[in-house]
Amino acid sequence: MVEREQIKKLVESNKETWNPARSLAHAIVSKVYGDSIGEMRKSAGYTTEDGLADFRGYDLRWFGLNNADFRESDLSDAILSGVSVSGLVLSQCKMQGADLTGSVFDGCNFNGVDLSGADLSDAKFPNSSMHNVDLKGAKLTRTDFARTDLTGANFDQCALTNTSLIKAKLACASIHESEQLYTRPFDEEARDVIDEYFGGSQAKFFEWLEKTLMTSDNDEAVREWKRYFGTRDSQIREFTLWPPIEISTFDSLIRIDRYLRQTIRSGFSGETIRFYYRGQDCNSWALTPSIYRAGLESVESDLIGDLIVSEPDEFRRSQSALDNLVLARHYSLPSRLLDVTRNMLVALYFACREPDPCDHGKCDRTSRLNLFVTPTELIKSADSDTVSVLAAMSFLRSVERSVLLTMRPSDGCGARTAEDGSHGTHLRPSYDDAMLRLLHFIAREKPYFQPRVDPKDLFRVLVVEPSRIFPRLRAQAGAFLLSAFHERFEAAEISEVDPSMPIYGHIRFDIPYDAKGDILRQLDAMNINRESMFPGLEASALSITARHAKPAGPGS
Repeated sequence: MVEREQIKKLVESNKETWNPARSLAHAIVSKVYGDSIGEMRKSAGYTTEDGLADFRGYDLRWFGLNNADFRESDLSDAILSGVSVSGLVLSQCKMQGADLTGSVFDGCNFNGVDLSGADLSDAKFPNSSMHNVDLKGAKLTRTDFARTDLTGANFDQCALTNTSLIKAKLACASIHESEQLYTRPFDEEARDVIDEYFGGSQAKFFEWLEKTLMTSDNDEAVREWKRYFGTRDSQIREFTLWPPIEISTFDSLIRIDRYLRQTIRSGFSGETIRFYYRGQDCNSWALTPSIYRAGLESVESDLIGDLIVSEPDEFRRSQSALDNLVLARHYSLPSRLLDVTRNMLVALYFACREPDPCDHGKCDRTSRLNLFVTPTELIKSADSDTVSVLAAMSFLRSVERSVLLTMRPSDGCGARTAEDGSHGTHLRPSYDDAMLRLLHFIAREKPYFQPRVDPKDLFRVLVVEPSRIFPRLRAQAGAFLLSAFHERFEAAEISEVDPSMPIYGHIRFDIPYDAKGDILRQLDAMNINRESMFPGLEASALSITARHAKPAGPGS
């Protein structure tokens, strides 16, 4: 049997010359300590100050790592690049700055591991458990976390632009606090440059940019490349910084809107931009869907379910979760949809129709017209798979949505009893249970749907062009903003969650109280009025009554 002194002599040898592939090392690891490498080093008394077995800076690629046990070891700056292992136990290890590039860890245990600042580029973790893993500041370029259990994982300061999270378990994970979730879109000119100089690989370009330009003193070179890359996205974001534009007359608004649309279109190649509008009675109101304004988001699924039970005939023609949401919105049920339109005149009508929207002591009765300069990749049709995912979230219980939207432990995540839960008497489901319920609702409208939900989709904000099954939608050229996560749809609010998130430009027009009457009269002459906006006998009667009533305020 190998003596303790022999082990101690081995592990205290110089790190640069020690070769763990030697027969003596294999004998110690496999025969004496049953592949428990951490225990072997502890027994030799070779530990760090906090008692962890010391593998700091070691090149561990020579070990036979399958089913090896490194638990509670210090592997800071250790090298495990290019390995392919299964069953490896690394729970509670320190692995700050470790190199795991290009490795495959199948069914491994990373629970509680500190991987802050580590490089996991091109690594894969299929079927691995990574509960409460700390990935703060880790490099996750093309990292594949598909089918990985990342419950409670910390993604703070991580760029997840090219990271795969399909079918990953993310309950309580801080994904929405990551540095980046999305890759900003490239314009056509930028793609041509990438194709010519980097073989079409954006990843290669970014590596070159990081190594060359970002560390260069050549400011001219930096400006030149910025001219090619991110042009459209950066310009769109600048609109959000504009102060509101005050509109005094109907004609001035038409001229400004026409000028903006022509100028913006001329700056972007092809049909890559569309324009949507939303009118609001008061310029101090936030862009908040009615379900949040009413404070009823916790019972959203109950509201829709009760309405469907009460009016089954009305919902019989609905073919999807989105159709159900649109129909519910049509009948004034609070929902997560925010109405927009492609017709500026329609939005202008809704901005001016109520001359006295709220208490005069809190509002100067100025209205707001919102213009959304929208990249086409954010616009989805009603039958889009991504729209199906986001719409189906409305039919989940609030506790299930919370799990899928990765609540932090401080928010009550992980509660398994009614006493521990933060959502009334509902037991908190597992991430798998919540995802299965979501897939169930999607499968009801799309039996062919592949259960490969990318959690990053849940944090997107989309413009949805619904099927025009209702006369009111057709009359109003209606569309909707839709998100599973966001409660406010101002571009600045969305960018605060993740500055890299693709978003529309947001231009605001303010319409003073004194201008509303003239604007409404000119809209009425163009047949934009209550009767045309709300087809039906009731709206016609109200419109006729208003025309014959005595003048009262700017809307007369």
